[in-house]
Amino acid sequence: MFTGQQAFIPEYAIGKKWSTRYRGTFGGSASNTFEAEIEFRVVAREQVSVPSGTFDAFRVEGEGWSRGSFGSVSLKPKYWIAAGVRRPVATELYRLNTTYRRVLSNERSELTAYTQQ
Repeated sequence: MFTGQQAFIPEYAIGKKWSTRYRGTFGGSASNTFEAEIEFRVVAREQVSVPSGTFDAFRVEGEGWSRGSFGSVSLKPKYWIAAGVRRPVATELYRLNTTYRRVLSNERSELTAYTQQ
């Protein structure tokens, strides 16, 4: 569960910047809490091809941190969002535990299909 997270904004333009700071829990336990802060920036507009098609999308990159019972984590999210789709067409997230210098995840997700009603 997250509180107050704003990774996605209503309007995108190259150069736009914003930050989000939020708290959350994981693993279904109230004792597993964390806080995070990420600075986002729209860095480019480019064509991105995913299984659902090719889109003219804004590339958004973020850099931040998270702290909790698991230690400190460096966060580097990235996503591509196209006008009219109302959700990212691709996302990437790199997470590094800075306490132990261990990569926790390096994931990419792509939109495979969508419909609008």
